[in-house]
Amino acid sequence: MARYAARGTDGTLLEAKGLGQKATREAALLQGIRVEDVERDLPMFSRRNDFLGVERSPCVKYSVNRRGGGQPEHWLFLQRSAKEGAQYPNGWLFQASQPPPPALHGALETIATEWDEELLELEGTNAEVSAYWAEWGGAEQVAVIQRYLTSLADA
Repeated sequence: MARYAARGTDGTLLEAKGLGQKATREAALLQGIRVEDVERDLPMFSRRNDFLGVERSPCVKYSVNRRGGGQPEHWLFLQRSAKEGAQYPNGWLFQASQPPPPALHGALETIATEWDEELLELEGTNAEVSAYWAEWGGAEQVAVIQRYLTSLADA
C-alpha cells in the first residue's frame, strides 16, 4: 500500500516513503521472501523518538519458513520503550510465553543493536518468521531484512 505525496516532473507519482518500493519488493520476491500488504498495530514515536503508543496502520509483511522445532512457538519482537517493558537495547520488547533460548536471544540482540532505521517489528510462529516494515531501500535493505529473518528462522 504505497502512499503518494507528489508527482514528478514527468507526471509519475512519487512515493512519500521514498523511491524504491517496487524495486525493494521485486528484490524480496527474487530471494524467495513471501510479501504481503497488511494492517496491524504499529508503534508511533514523537520527533524526539519517545514512544507514544500504537495505531492501526498499513505496512508490509515479509516472511520465510521457520525451521522446525523452534521455541517458543510464538513470539513478538516489538519497538516500544523501557516504560513499556523493553528488555533489549534501543527499546525492543520481546513477548512470548517463555524466555528466548540462547540462539534466538543472540539473533534478537543483534537486531536490537543494529537496526536504527524506521519501522521494523518481528514475529515468529510455528510455521514462519515475519518482518513488518515500511519496505524501502531496494536490494540492499532486503538483504538486511533477509539476514534477520534467516537468523531468526534458524534459531
